[in-house]
Amino acid sequence: LPRAHTCFNRLDLSPAETFEDL
Repeated sequence: LPRAHTCFNRLDLSPAETFEDL
């Protein structure tokens, strides 16, 4: 998914926030 890729690309965000985005 492109959205997930973008989130993963943004390491600025916390790991928990990235997981929730998924």
